[in-house]
Amino acid sequence: MERDSLLSTLSELAVLTLDESDIENTAEAVVSIAMHTIGCEYAGLTVFEPNGFASLAPSDPIVEKVDKLQHHLQQGPCVEAAWEGDTFISGDLTAEPRWPEWSKQAAAEGLRSMLATRLVSGDHVLGALNLYSSAPRDFTADDRDFARVFAVHATTALLAVRERESLRVAVDARTLIGQAQGILMERFDIDADRAFSVLRRYSQTRNVKLRVIAEDVVASRTLPPEER
Repeated sequence: MERDSLLSTLSELAVLTLDESDIENTAEAVVSIAMHTIGCEYAGLTVFEPNGFASLAPSDPIVEKVDKLQHHLQQGPCVEAAWEGDTFISGDLTAEPRWPEWSKQAAAEGLRSMLATRLVSGDHVLGALNLYSSAPRDFTADDRDFARVFAVHATTALLAVRERESLRVAVDARTLIGQAQGILMERFDIDADRAFSVLRRYSQTRNVKLRVIAEDVVASRTLPPEER
């Protein structure tokens, strides 16, 4: 990849870091840029979730299908890239011995070559970037190196968006809890500390988040009827 093209791509990713889009839109932009700059027909992200892996922003249903197959089989390049931190390349999936079951099914779907690299920035690992083509391809050392650099900058952008979303959720939750406190204070003639204690007790006895209790109070303007 030429230097100017590389700089242009990294500039696009830097813009995403500052963008106010949500994680889905940012992931879709990352995938689109990757496809354009590396020259693959299909792409998507595999991300770690509490219960395993998930497919994020697949460019085509075929990507989601073959990625989910890897998650199910616990076998394949994106799973290994996410776990092991390496970059995996296959120039022809019809002759790929490393992941026999997955490769056979991916090739049957029309995919012939792929590149998967870890989504990592510092100590933060999100998963893997997965790139696919419908024809055999000899990925070069430059392709591998660029994919690694791209993945680091893409991870930085995705982490920045995730952090902003977490902050927004936290601020919204505090605002909602404050509104619920105000409602209880007015309705039951209690102070702020007592109102918060009531909300917390309901949260604990029902085993639901405090935000959920606050939402119920704001919606109904009182405590849930069965708990009064």
